[in-house]
Amino acid sequence: DGVIYKKIGNKFYKRQFENNTISLDWFSPTKDGLTDDAPVFQKAVDFLKLIRGGILVVSSGNYAISHVDFFGKEYSNIKIIGVNATIIQKNNGAKVVISGCPLPTFARFNASDGIFCFDANLSNQTTDENSIKNIKIKGFTFISDIVNDKFDELSHQISMHGVSDVEISDCKFIGFLGDGIAITRGRENAGYRNAYNKDVKVLNCFFDGINNDNRQGVSFYYCD
Repeated sequence: DGVIYKKIGNKFYKRQFENNTISLDWFSPTKDGLTDDAPVFQKAVDFLKLIRGGILVVSSGNYAISHVDFFGKEYSNIKIIGVNATIIQKNNGAKVVISGCPLPTFARFNASDGIFCFDANLSNQTTDENSIKNIKIKGFTFISDIVNDKFDELSHQISMHGVSDVEISDCKFIGFLGDGIAITRGRENAGYRNAYNKDVKVLNCFFDGINNDNRQGVSFYYCD
């Protein structure tokens, strides 16, 4: 219902917060760099979706993350701020060959996937009317294990399809398997395709692929 409650004994307490700003710590992440904190992260961004946007503060720590999904324009107006926070790509299981992609991959989809995966679930748009809008990501270090996990064409650190007014700033992208940031034509070859991407800014970020076994720091497939 848009309210966070905590039960102590037989009483319920309402969490007070201002300016739609919440902390990931409220959702009890492990921060051990090994346990998948993606479900915790997903609960936090889903809460921001419920209250129609806000700020998620991610405190210092190592967060193992498989995938956090932002599917649909309801994930607009979200700002995610890291405070010396490191996101470590957690790949659950081995690479597999999926339909529509000839190479083994950790990805769930046959065109693009990401640790943070944005998709407006639209096709063939010419305006950003129904895009995911006003997204800010700041202050994170994203790390993938390119040495051991090796090249993965479809597995990016941030993947976006159908977004506008995006700013990614003051982040580090290390050892990406595919791209550090991919602004794409879609996550499925036969699914939603060619939604409209517009006004994506990458500011003061650092990219280090570690070796040559990856794609690009940033890819723009389709964007004004």
